[in-house]
Amino acid sequence: MDNDTDLAARVVQLEQQTMWLRTEVAYWKAQHDRARRREAELKRELADTKGRVKYLEGRLYARHSEQGVTKKQGGCGEKKPVKRRRGGQPGSNGSQRRNYEGLEVHEESCEVEEQDKQCPVCGVPRKRLSQPDHSERIEIEVKAYRRVIHLQKYVAGCGCPGRAAVVCAKAPAHLIPHSRYGTSVWAHIVLQKYHFQIPVARILKAMSL
Repeated sequence: MDNDTDLAARVVQLEQQTMWLRTEVAYWKAQHDRARRREAELKRELADTKGRVKYLEGRLYARHSEQGVTKKQGGCGEKKPVKRRRGGQPGSNGSQRRNYEGLEVHEESCEVEEQDKQCPVCGVPRKRLSQPDHSERIEIEVKAYRRVIHLQKYVAGCGCPGRAAVVCAKAPAHLIPHSRYGTSVWAHIVLQKYHFQIPVARILKAMSL
């Protein structure tokens, strides 16, 4: 009887151990499957990341057909791109002067100062010449127009030495020396550019310049 009792207890113990081992096997099998799925997912992410890196490296280090990049003569590889200087480039055609013949013309006349209309020595009046000098600049009101200023000239009517033979009226002062544009143009551009934040190209297009 004692042997039968010990044997039955041993069987029960083995069955319990078997159930526990089966539970452990199921748990670790599930963990293994989870790890394999995670590994496959990480491999896909790695492949995608490598593809992105390769694409970005291709864009970063790809050759660009820009001016200033020249190949070495008689050697391998290429020279580094030459940084282009600002402004006009050597050998390039300069920008052509704009033609404003299509703008409306407003003509004015500037007279010589009264004291210059006569000889300062003898007081003999100077004779007005029929062909005045011309000074032209671009001005705007609502639209751009050409402001043509006739600078009247006088020639001396005497032969006094040391005096100018011809006296010409002075043109109104320029805001920028030798500029073709008048003060109204610059004021309009500055206002539109810095107050209304309008690009210069759009301002000039609107002004037909």
